[in-house]
Amino acid sequence: MTGRPPRTRAAVIAFVAVLAAGCGSTTTVSGTVTYKGAPLSGGSVTLVSGDGVAHSGAIQPNGTYTIPDVPTGPV
Repeated sequence: MTGRPPRTRAAVIAFVAVLAAGCGSTTTVSGTVTYKGAPLSGGSVTLVSGDGVAHSGAIQPNGTYTIPDVPTGPV
């Protein structure tokens, strides 16, 4: 994870912990995507669950994203 800001690393670690904690349930994953300290104004964030299903959320103009109904479990 070289070159990524500490907030990004912390967000990834928190996300993995949330996914690893559950068993058969779902959760909402949200956050803010930044580059060089500024929020990205577009794009998408995609997560792939343990069963290979992709879950995506659009990045809003302020850099935030929300992905609902993400299964918890192995990443």
